[in-house]
Amino acid sequence: LAIAELHYRPAAPTEAEDAEDYDKRKDFEWVEMLNVGPRTVDLSEVSFTGGIRFEFGRRSSIGYLEPGERLVVVKNREAFLFRHPNIDPSIIAGEYGLRLSDDGEEVVLSGGGGEIARFTYNDRGGWPEPADGDGPSLVLRKPESGPDLNDPVNWRPSIDAGGSPGSDDRTNLAEWLSLNEFADPHGDPDGNGLTHFMNYAYGGEFAPLIEVRALEVDGLVEDYLTISYRENGVAEDIEILA
Repeated sequence: LAIAELHYRPAAPTEAEDAEDYDKRKDFEWVEMLNVGPRTVDLSEVSFTGGIRFEFGRRSSIGYLEPGERLVVVKNREAFLFRHPNIDPSIIAGEYGLRLSDDGEEVVLSGGGGEIARFTYNDRGGWPEPADGDGPSLVLRKPESGPDLNDPVNWRPSIDAGGSPGSDDRTNLAEWLSLNEFADPHGDPDGNGLTHFMNYAYGGEFAPLIEVRALEVDGLVEDYLTISYRENGVAEDIEILA
């Protein structure tokens, strides 16, 4: 069982949302959970005991989570559905108590007499800045691999504003090639030296930049040969090794 996504500081309410009395950012908070294992998870003893409060055994409309299935707990059910009208309401387990801190805090998920997850997210120190009120949610990279939730490198902003509650916004090379009607990942029709695979990896036609830069290392400023590149954050089926 993994905490796969959380929307701790949603975008400000729109005029339409404000007119419905959903006038606070916190109304649109939510946390998504994903069963990353091969077996059905019984949620009767699972609860959020840090950051937010929610006891699945007492308050959840969902008792079990099948392999690969997702659910969300929300701050305000009606506000959530107003902002996400195309979401299936059946994925909502219920409304949690307290609220997620805009500045980061420790979140604890407990179950079966022990802890399932304990981590502290933040809005600084390397944590994805767009998730701090700009619209995107905070998404765990490769949740099925059991990453360290306390390491900001393992988190990224969602592709779409509002996140992707109940679904996965990742892509893969095969889908990307098909979407763009490319047959050969190594093709380079415009002859610019960037193959389709490289464009996928870099998130567009952005060639790596090789240059000499003055960097301070151990208190000394010297010239170093550096390589800078962009990375397609949702292309989690590849890894760029420097």
